[in-house]
Amino acid sequence: MPLRGGGKRAFSAVQTTDSGLYDSFAQKKMGRGLTSCYDGHVHTRASDGWLSPDRLAFHAYSHEMRIVVCDHYTLQGAIEARAELSKLNETFGMRTGAEIICGIEFSVDTGREIRPLRKMHLLGVGIDPGSRPLARWLGSFKRSREGDIDHALKVKSEMEDMGFIFDASTGKRLFVFRNVYRALIRSIDWDINCRQIKRHLGISVYERRGRSRSKRKRRLTTMLVTALRKRFGDFKSSKPCLAEAVEMIRRARGATVMPHPLTTHRGLARVCDRDALRFLQRIASYGIDAVEAFHPAHAIERADRLSKLALRADLAATAGSDAHTGPQMIGRFMRGAPPAAKPIQGKLQGLLFRQGQNLPSHGLIPLPTLCTAPKSHF
Repeated sequence: MPLRGGGKRAFSAVQTTDSGLYDSFAQKKMGRGLTSCYDGHVHTRASDGWLSPDRLAFHAYSHEMRIVVCDHYTLQGAIEARAELSKLNETFGMRTGAEIICGIEFSVDTGREIRPLRKMHLLGVGIDPGSRPLARWLGSFKRSREGDIDHALKVKSEMEDMGFIFDASTGKRLFVFRNVYRALIRSIDWDINCRQIKRHLGISVYERRGRSRSKRKRRLTTMLVTALRKRFGDFKSSKPCLAEAVEMIRRARGATVMPHPLTTHRGLARVCDRDALRFLQRIASYGIDAVEAFHPAHAIERADRLSKLALRADLAATAGSDAHTGPQMIGRFMRGAPPAAKPIQGKLQGLLFRQGQNLPSHGLIPLPTLCTAPKSHF
């Protein structure tokens, strides 16, 4: 019977220098229910997350957590969160357990070099936010992305004139998905728009019912993306290659991590240990330092197996929640896990009560309120 809690499980956490840059990986024990006061993969509003950088900084300070902010193609969320955490430390006193680490997430093209993958995600953790080569590289992708998003918005407007109905998350998907047509397809309900899809794109969403739901969905998505390309033309953006992305992260003095490998390469969980080890060794040969073994989308048994194989392939096995929603998901690497750490909200509540103030219901103290608190209380 597999162990449901953290037990004797351990993972690799990023250790940083005094300036917040990557230094090494160190072993850290997992808490009860696969939780930890360290989270190696969190998103903010700077990309597709719901949590603002200032609230993330408050969560890290109040729970004494070390959090790696890995927004898509931008460092803005990490920079703002680090600045807010510095203000909290100056106001309430330094808390050595709280840290915001700069990170970034890319979608990279592997071509035919790492079979069967054609694309994958890549994290850079502990990077220098002031790296000029990285800033220039990101700037070139930003200009290309802006042109693709403008093209996609025009296509969306034309499709709405045809009768297509899009959900409210279309804008966020366009920011995250490199394939903007795939973002548009994911933003329409196939059952509601089935007639428009059949009439304008020539594809029936109810064909091939004998296939499994996941295979049918992937096949239809590919067919719809191809139909949009034929009707509205192709977009210009392309993914960076794996070697180029690894080189840029190294020049920014960061470490490279392959996130959620069991969702990127779904067959990795079904192959034998020898084939899985061969794949991880192939990943390591391209300069990748670690794989994200513990993730909410990974079953515990598969995460344990991946962690052991990663160590045999000279890769660190990290843990990340990939949190896009509220702070309740940060530091949890299993669905339904208990809270990762106990906050110091009571202490802050008592401090503000003595000043005749109340803590906001959402738990985030505005900066002007924090600045009125004397340091001597901590």
